[in-house]
Amino acid sequence: PRAVSTSRPSTRNTGQTTAHAPHLAQAKAQENLHGDKKEIAWGSQIRSYILQPYRLIKDHRTDLEEGNVDAVLDGRLDPFIKAFLLWQPKE
Repeated sequence: PRAVSTSRPSTRNTGQTTAHAPHLAQAKAQENLHGDKKEIAWGSQIRSYILQPYRLIKDHRTDLEEGNVDAVLDGRLDPFIKAFLLWQPKE
């Protein structure tokens, strides 16, 4: 016997398509903004928080290291933000 497959469009009329279009455009814009995403795996983190045996936070993109762990954990992220804004990705 032959297999029969059927499909239907996700939208049925122009009104639904028009209502859904902004969501599709926003999703595409987000995709373009973030570019290629890396696989989430061990060793692909952006930042390391080392709390024992010594205390250090290291941003692996910018190579910024911060020893004042308590300040960063309290939300003082200015050094990381500044370093990221000045950072030039490796091509």
